[in-house]
Amino acid sequence: MKISQVLTNITSCPFSNRHVQLLFEKYIHQICEQDNRTGLNLDKKVRIIDPFARQYRQRGCVTISNDLNPEFNTTFNMEANDFGEFLNDGETRCDLIYFDPPYTLRMLKDHYDGIGKELKLWQTNNMWGRCKDHLAQILRVGGYVICFGYHTHGFGKHRGFEKREILIMEQAGSPDRYDVLVTVEQKMQHGLTGFFEDE
Repeated sequence: MKISQVLTNITSCPFSNRHVQLLFEKYIHQICEQDNRTGLNLDKKVRIIDPFARQYRQRGCVTISNDLNPEFNTTFNMEANDFGEFLNDGETRCDLIYFDPPYTLRMLKDHYDGIGKELKLWQTNNMWGRCKDHLAQILRVGGYVICFGYHTHGFGKHRGFEKREILIMEQAGSPDRYDVLVTVEQKMQHGLTGFFEDE
């Protein structure tokens, strides 16, 4: 597993950061190389699922995007756990997942307050576990998930994933702000669905 660190400015949308963009491009390229080796249609675009998309779009890919805020022009505007369950229909498949949720309960509450919704108690317990369970089933074996947060738990071995890379993004000029950790995992097999896990 590769671990690297960069000193950079990180906004509320890390997808716009050039280091993150390079990371995305690297794994999109690896997915395309895998497809070439397995003889799949070379014209097939990489299929991405983004449950917390905001305004971000990855050019040249097919993206199913979601954000709770209805002001964002996403494919869906659903609570993330419901979004994952909705997509897990036995037919939807993707190559890559971008997973950039609110990192803390405070961020989650601020997000709900900001769009005039009430945060329910059940949403504060195991915040994204159900969403991860469903999305893990949708991601094809060999595909990647790129997670953002203040920890590197990711989707985890119990869901069939192995860590490939961790990028530590240190805030330039802001020593009192937390680093953002970016964890890249690859799905190696269909795993258990996390019935006894907190993450």
